[in-house]
Amino acid sequence: MASIHAHKTNRGNTYCVLWRADGRQGSLTIENVPSAERFKAPVEDHGPDEALRVIEIGLDFTPVTL
Repeated sequence: MASIHAHKTNRGNTYCVLWRADGRQGSLTIENVPSAERFKAPVEDHGPDEALRVIEIGLDFTPVTL
């Protein structure tokens, strides 16, 4: 199970996708809701490792770089 939480910043909103795996919480901050929802779906369906692998091969989830 994963969830999306909105955070207000000086530059606008960001959206944090949160999940639990192996008893630990993981997260990825993303700049817009559609991208956050597109990332959340594979986290729920296939797990966070596979969802993160999808990002590495170049699908656009627009993650925030800090």
